[in-house]
Amino acid sequence: MLGFARSIPAFLDPNLKPEELRHGVSFASAASGYDDLTVNFTKALSFDKQLEYLRHYKNQLREVAGFEEEEKIVRNAIFVVSAGTNDFIQNYFMQPQRSKQYTVPAYVDYLISQATRHIKIALM
Repeated sequence: MLGFARSIPAFLDPNLKPEELRHGVSFASAASGYDDLTVNFTKALSFDKQLEYLRHYKNQLREVAGFEEEEKIVRNAIFVVSAGTNDFIQNYFMQPQRSKQYTVPAYVDYLISQATRHIKIALM
């Protein structure tokens, strides 16, 4: 299995052990999206909140592994983001606010701008 665990533990798991931080964690929140309005309907963690947890993770990893090792682990990490579907399903098509505000192509552009903003924040 390429040295990977069967599943990646959730960062918010109260049973997460400090040594597990070296192998990665998940910040995923089902039904989240790029649009902050989406989480108002789904009660998921916002993308900004997930990025905040990434910063906390990096700080905790640095405490466990040291600065150089933390930098190496994060630099070589695989980041997977799967978002946007709920922005349409739970937000654009089921709630009136965004569909009145944007056409579908304009909403796609808005989501791309939000994704870009989130990525820039993550790289800081």
